[in-house]
Amino acid sequence: MNRPTIVCLTPVRNEEWILERFLRCASLWADLIIIADQSSEDRSREIASQFHKVRIIQNPNPAYDERARQSLLLESARQMVPGPRLLLTLDADEALSANFAQSAEWASMSAASPGTIFRFRWMNLRPGCRQGWFSKSTFGWGYMDDGAEHSGSDIHSPRLPVRSDGRRIECDEIRVLHYQYTDPRRMESKHRWYQCFERVRNPRASAVKLFDQYHHMYRVRPADLVDARPEWLDAYQKAGIDMTSVNTPEDGIYWWDPLVLELMKTHGARFFARENIWEDWPRVLRQLGADPLVFGDPRTRFEKNVHRFLMSRASLENRFWARKVKSCLKRIRF
Repeated sequence: MNRPTIVCLTPVRNEEWILERFLRCASLWADLIIIADQSSEDRSREIASQFHKVRIIQNPNPAYDERARQSLLLESARQMVPGPRLLLTLDADEALSANFAQSAEWASMSAASPGTIFRFRWMNLRPGCRQGWFSKSTFGWGYMDDGAEHSGSDIHSPRLPVRSDGRRIECDEIRVLHYQYTDPRRMESKHRWYQCFERVRNPRASAVKLFDQYHHMYRVRPADLVDARPEWLDAYQKAGIDMTSVNTPEDGIYWWDPLVLELMKTHGARFFARENIWEDWPRVLRQLGADPLVFGDPRTRFEKNVHRFLMSRASLENRFWARKVKSCLKRIRF
C-alpha cells in the first residue's frame, strides 16, 4: 500500500490564544492541515494563513453543531486527497506528544488497514504545564479512512466514523497534550457556556448530571497527578516551539461570555439558576457593562446550598452518603 497522506482535521473558532503553537506542532507530522473556521472574530484566520500546509475552509453554520463541522472536515479531506488518507482530528488546544516520531505506534498507524481506528488518551495539563492527569478513557481521534459515513450528535460527538466492525488500536506511548485546563478562567468561561447551551437544548436535563459532566476536573486528586515527561515536549521545544506559556486576555473576558449573556437576554437569568455558573459571573457582568439587577445571580437559598454541597470535598470525592444526596436531588428533578 502507498504511504497514506497524513491529514489533520481541526475546527476553529477564536483560537488565537493557542493556534500558532498548534499549527507549528501539527506541521511536524501532518502533510496537510484542514482548518474549518467558524467565523472567528480574532486573528485565527490570519495566523492559519501563514502556514503552507494549511487549507482554510469556511464553516458557514451559525449554530454550534459538532456533527456538521466534523462531517464538513471529513468530506473536505476526501475531496482534497484522493489517495490513501490517515486522518487525525485534533482541536486547537491539543497536540500529539512529541515522542510520536520515535514511537512504534506511529509507524504502525501508516501501515494500518482501511477502517482502523486509533484511540488516544488525554494528558490534561495543569497551569504551568509541568503536571497533569490522564483521562480515564481513550478517544478515537485517528482513522485510516475507508470512506465510511460519519454520524454523531451536535455536542460531544465522535470526531470520526465509528464502525462496530472496525479494528481498534489503543495508543499508549503517544499521548494527546490537552491545554484546556492551563487557563482556569478560560476553562470556566467555556464550561459556563456549555452548561447554558445544554440547558437550552434540554430544559428538563438534571442539573446534578450537568454539574458532574462539567466539574470533573475538580475531582482530580494529588495522587492522580503525574509529571509531564520530557519526551512529550523535547522535539517541539528543540524546533523552537514554546510549549508551556499560555496567552490570557488582560480583561479576563473570553468569547463565550457575551454568548452566555445573549442566552440570558433570550431566556432570562432565572432559566439557568440550577447551573453552577455564578461564582465569577458578577465580574464578567461588570466587564461586559451588563445590568447585574437583570442578569445577576438569581438563585434561591436552596439552590445556592445545593451548589455549595456539590462543590464540597465530600461530594467531589464521591462518598457514599454524598451519592445518596445527589440521587435524592435527581429524584426531585434538580
